Amino acid sequence: MVVEVAGTAEPLRVTRFDPINLFVLDGGEVIHPNYITFTGPGGTLELTNPGFARGSFAGTVALTHAAGRHPIGDGIRELTIVGLPGAPRVDRREGRLTVETEGLRISLQDANVRTEGETLRISIPPPNGTVVHRRSRSRKPAGQHSSALATPERSTRGPR
Repeated sequence: MVVEVAGTAEPLRVTRFDPINLFVLDGGEVIHPNYITFTGPGGTLELTNPGFARGSFAGTVALTHAAGRHPIGDGIRELTIVGLPGAPRVDRREGRLTVETEGLRISLQDANVRTEGETLRISIPPPNGTVVHRRSRSRKPAGQHSSALATPERSTRGPR
């Protein structure tokens, strides 16, 4: 299953996750093997791995793609979910899409869903087709943002 947020829509915000049991990849993607919850203007996505075992990536696992430089703090533009224990139930009522299976609950207003082979794809459009502009939370010049996940290659600070 893949959940995609349109480039002009507000990214999904991570509201709950397991900070101990995750793995940050070189490209900034993050693997979440235990649990993670997202909220957005149109609803929520909740994922819990019913087969979670510390140190393992077995069962239902999420891979997130950041909307900005920070892998989690700037929001999520795309979410890939693998290892679902069964086919999810998909329903739409009054414009609200719901997708449910063991360990997964999605409720999104005005989202689109389509099947491509064995992959269920959910697209979150911008609200009413409008473009959302997000303000930076920092007043520092570009490239001078502090981050716990910053690497030496990204740092603009010289030696002390």
